[in-house]
Amino acid sequence: MGCAKHFLNFQWEHHRWRKRVTGAEKQPAPETNMWGRVVHSTYVRCHKEDVCEVCGTTRRDMNCICDTAYGEHCAIRRAWLDQAEHPPA
Repeated sequence: MGCAKHFLNFQWEHHRWRKRVTGAEKQPAPETNMWGRVVHSTYVRCHKEDVCEVCGTTRRDMNCICDTAYGEHCAIRRAWLDQAEHPPA
């Protein structure tokens, strides 16, 4: 069943969007602390997109950057990592 709805002469799409990570990486980034010294921290950068659960259409590529503590517990990123470790046969 597709996502296009028809009524009289009108047609519109009604998707069920779900976020999916298509790529992720850890990036080092220099920051300045409160004393003006440069410290090196690491951030997680994910490339995400919305995918329709019904028809598979994709939309809106986006990137997000978060610290590694949050990135390790992000449900969408964890699902992508689990799939990468155990690819479907």
